[in-house]
Amino acid sequence: MTSSRRLRTLRRIAPAAALALLAGAAAACGDPLGPRANFETFAASLVVYALSDDDPSRRDFPTALLTTAQASDAGGGLVFQPRLTTPSAAADFDVAFDINAAGQAVLIPQRRLVPGSGGRSVGILTSSQPFDALTEAPRSGYTFDTAAVAVNVGQTVVLQAQTSLCFNDSRGASPFLFSKLVVDSVQSATRSIFFRIVVDPNCGFRSFRSGVPED
Repeated sequence: MTSSRRLRTLRRIAPAAALALLAGAAAACGDPLGPRANFETFAASLVVYALSDDDPSRRDFPTALLTTAQASDAGGGLVFQPRLTTPSAAADFDVAFDINAAGQAVLIPQRRLVPGSGGRSVGILTSSQPFDALTEAPRSGYTFDTAAVAVNVGQTVVLQAQTSLCFNDSRGASPFLFSKLVVDSVQSATRSIFFRIVVDPNCGFRSFRSGVPED
């Protein structure tokens, strides 16, 4: 791949996608069979609040999750990490959270909460595998867009989220990012949900192992 061709391509796409394409193109030029991973998986422990919480003191607390948001590290390098947010008409989130009458955490995909938004497609899959033992996202079995999913404490959940940070091109890059999460506790008194998450920020890659995925 020549430098001039790459520069002409970058000028035609959005800035956020350009950054992803630059990283992917550099790797793909050395591997004509397909894209390669460029970023390490990211792990975090987070707390989010129930969407149906009517306590005014928690009105501005986060109730939704964007699994992969673009950010910069302390050295100015590009990183991708999960971000807590609140649902809006702009639909810049993947799933929102609630707590049902049984005390379970409920995950609500973006298109169910904001119907007709034309937003991203999100798939949810519950797994019987322990959180730490699941090292790769499954390739099938996801429930997409229309169904809210209730999960028990300790149950592993896998998310497949479409994102503008990814792109389709002749090298076969996927528009989806994968992550896994597990709810550690649900606090009904404060309407809060404590969970852990691991995100693979490489488009189409499914690894939940630490480091940069190899395939």
